[in-house]
Amino acid sequence: MFKEYNPIKKKRLQVMDNDGKIINKKYFPNITDEQALKAYKDMLFARTADLMIVSYQRQGRIYTYPPNYGQEAIAGAVAQLARHEDWVVPAFREMGLYLAKGASLKELFLFFMGYEEGSKFEKSKNMLPVSVPIASQLLHASGIGYEINYRKKDQIVYTFV
Repeated sequence: MFKEYNPIKKKRLQVMDNDGKIINKKYFPNITDEQALKAYKDMLFARTADLMIVSYQRQGRIYTYPPNYGQEAIAGAVAQLARHEDWVVPAFREMGLYLAKGASLKELFLFFMGYEEGSKFEKSKNMLPVSVPIASQLLHASGIGYEINYRKKDQIVYTFV
């Protein structure tokens, strides 16, 4: 798959052209129109929420906030795959995944405003709070994965760096 990709020779792995036409059907995922539309809506909502939160952060109404701009697709893809019982151990640009798994904007605003109860995420169980230090969440993900393996559970841990 990646043998065709070579940035030095300006060759890239591309599935869709700029007009939305599928040019490489071999790598196009087998999804329904409804699944594609849901993924697009989730990404659009995440982008809109991100732009709003960045605006509030620049106004001093929210504290530290890592913009998610440009990261919506990976969070959206994992949201399509992750089951309710699976674990998500995020870095700091997976807001779209929180939203897709049921976190509310209110909870996210509370979290980024520094309120402890903002990290409860009532509907999106098995999601840890954001971890800003680079790669520190890998230890948490490894521990959860070890527990899943030890107890022979049917779960997956998704983590990001």
